[in-house]
Amino acid sequence: MDIEKLFGYLSNNKKLILYLFEHQDRVIYLQEVEELVHTSVENLAFYEIVEVVDDKISLDLRVVAFLEEYIQRSEVVDIAMVGSILEELEHTIQKAQEFPKKLHTFIPKIRRYILRIDNVLFRNLEKLRDHINRVYKNTDEFKLKLKELNFYKTKLDELQHSLNSFEKFLESYTPLMKRFSNDELDSVVMFVKLNKIELFRTLIPLTQDVISYINKLESKNLFIEKIIKLKELKDSYELYIKTDIKDISLGFDIYTQPLKISTRLDTDVVYSPDFEKLLQRQTNKKQLRTNKAPSIEIHKESITQDRVVSVDMLHLQFIATNLSLIEFLASLNELRDKSIVELSQIYCKMLLMYDDEYKIMTQTTTIEDINFAKVYHK
Repeated sequence: MDIEKLFGYLSNNKKLILYLFEHQDRVIYLQEVEELVHTSVENLAFYEIVEVVDDKISLDLRVVAFLEEYIQRSEVVDIAMVGSILEELEHTIQKAQEFPKKLHTFIPKIRRYILRIDNVLFRNLEKLRDHINRVYKNTDEFKLKLKELNFYKTKLDELQHSLNSFEKFLESYTPLMKRFSNDELDSVVMFVKLNKIELFRTLIPLTQDVISYINKLESKNLFIEKIIKLKELKDSYELYIKTDIKDISLGFDIYTQPLKISTRLDTDVVYSPDFEKLLQRQTNKKQLRTNKAPSIEIHKESITQDRVVSVDMLHLQFIATNLSLIEFLASLNELRDKSIVELSQIYCKMLLMYDDEYKIMTQTTTIEDINFAKVYHK
């Protein structure tokens, strides 16, 4: 098929293509779109514009990829590109510093690169939040949901790393960019700094929710496995002491009410009436062993913008001491002007960034009526 015919099919069936594209997340039946079809469905399927299976229709994946790429609605989370843009940005700033006579040609590029990074970070955070919400709502299988959430936890960590890299860039290059004496550039820098705060405010609670939900799923998995094991033991025992299969089948009512597991974040209920007393005795004897997400208090107060704190530098200083994390932060001269709210935010941020390197103790330290878990480097 030549390009003229392709564009003819796309143009004549634009209402159909728009409808299929906007509703690609659900099953669409042929009878639902009969009035939108201008060309025969067979021709559209023959030229691989749509895909028809039985009585269901959808756009060909190449058409979907083309449209998503063109209007920047790809479902793929692509955070790695932030590093490449940052390299180009730093290179352009260095050229602007070395060749001041051509500053007017470099300034627009610097502004575009900064705004592009800001846009990529926000767009990917939005995609991650949509994907995670979809997993919460639509995935019922425990193991599949756990696998999906662990995957997106990795993506959240990558986004956190990119955001930290951007924060380091702003900390290092803002004084140099101010020397360029360009009001538009200064406005862009201030704009992305404010956006960076909003990114952190969204990213930290989202990451905490995912960690908490992963731990709950792991806890439920252990709980269900324990129930299944108890049921198997009960079955084996009854088969051993009884010889009448009919009696077993008549008296075995374990599933008169099916086991029901809630999939909501704020609910953790398991129904099993026939095992209620048995499970209660097992629970009293020994608590289920699960990994618990650290309790991190997220404060709603505004984040101080007057001075950027390098969390990576604080981490390097912290691991060289024998102090707990909150005691270390409270002892630093450069943080003496920070309120307890700001110290809490730095404490929480370091926990999220270096959770695999820190050991959280059961002991606490109280500062201004706030209890902080003692945290040490492993």
